[in-house]
Amino acid sequence: MQGTFLNSAFLTDGGAPRFTIRGGAYQYKRDQQSYDGYVSGPVPLFGRDHELVIGVSHRSRHNVGQGGGATVDGAFDIATIDPLSWDPRSLPVPVFGYYGLWKQDSKVSQTGAYGTFRANLSDALKIIAGGRLDWYKIDEAQYDGDWPYGISDFRINGEFTPYLGTVYDIDKNLSLYASWTRIFNPQNNYAANGSLLAPQQGSNYEAGVKGEFLDGRLNASIALFQTDLRNLPMTLSLSECATGLTACYAPSGKVRSRGVELEVSGELAPGWQIGGGYTYNTAKHLSTSTYDPTGLYTDGNRYGTNIPRNMFKLSSTYTLPGALDRLTVGGQLRAQSRIYS
Repeated sequence: MQGTFLNSAFLTDGGAPRFTIRGGAYQYKRDQQSYDGYVSGPVPLFGRDHELVIGVSHRSRHNVGQGGGATVDGAFDIATIDPLSWDPRSLPVPVFGYYGLWKQDSKVSQTGAYGTFRANLSDALKIIAGGRLDWYKIDEAQYDGDWPYGISDFRINGEFTPYLGTVYDIDKNLSLYASWTRIFNPQNNYAANGSLLAPQQGSNYEAGVKGEFLDGRLNASIALFQTDLRNLPMTLSLSECATGLTACYAPSGKVRSRGVELEVSGELAPGWQIGGGYTYNTAKHLSTSTYDPTGLYTDGNRYGTNIPRNMFKLSSTYTLPGALDRLTVGGQLRAQSRIYS
């Protein structure tokens, strides 16, 4: 595919508001494939039916592109316009005559095998155990002219990610649950030298209570969670990034996030649904990053000051009655505590 874009404009003179426009042109190809296959079925054991799922999946992506400034009739300036009265359709189509400023060739593939076993230990108690085995690789090169600034050759072979969960029905209305899982999350954030950051890795713990009341018209839940992660991205100053990068990051040390989440939803009247929730989440550094852009130790300091610690949300929808029953109106309110960066 190919396309053009306007990438800059500047005032021609200090008098009349006339701007000279410059543009860019690019060509690119995107190829994505995804496959998933699994088998599942009941497994009778100890007088009860359990469930087993086994599957494999594969996804791949190949991006190739190049682009740079475009020209019109050999001129770098596309047009001079009056921004107060102009027709965008009157602009000539730029030609692809000035390539070489930017190039990309990126290949990513991930293959995995997974399995899940759901055991019904009793009418009230269920346990879910499973895991995933991943093979991940990325080969990427990006160039600013002839200068490579994004070269990555990264491989992960046989990365195992297990998880374990349990649900216990206290009665017909209330259920307790708990879960634990390892985390393996490849990312596309660049380090200062143009290489990709290593995948985010860690673990997640969650426990809570869910309830269903009034014949399903009212649902409520409360959950406690903790997430420990390494290699989260920490934004660096643009002056520290390799030539060509528009943003770069340093990998964090160990970061722990803890919080609580409450949610309530239900039907106040026929056709009137309402839901609300509150989340408290705080994250701090448990160990120092391999690189600290502020020149300060990060131990004990807050991570992600652009992520609110407190968030409240409220939403409601109402389906109009009678002849207008095909129309639904609604609204949503979100409020959060202070963030900064």
